Amino acid sequence: MNNNNSKLTEFELFQILSGNFICKTIPDNWQELDEEERDKFVKENIWFPIAFCESSEILELIDGSTSTMIEFLKEKGIEVSD
Repeated sequence: MNNNNSKLTEFELFQILSGNFICKTIPDNWQELDEEERDKFVKENIWFPIAFCESSEILELIDGSTSTMIEFLKEKGIEVSD
């Protein structure tokens, strides 16, 4: 990545990294979905190696990856907004 004042939001990182754990990245309207709709989306797009995990566990994995990526980007001087 280059350091040309690139900016990402935490949600954009969360969305991108969701593809590491589910077959389809979370949709742009994720924050508008209720918990039941989010749970359904995760279950419908589950990646086989973690197919027996609860959707809440998968979301925790995505969140953990997002936090790691945020710290990495900040260390590289790339701004990540809320």
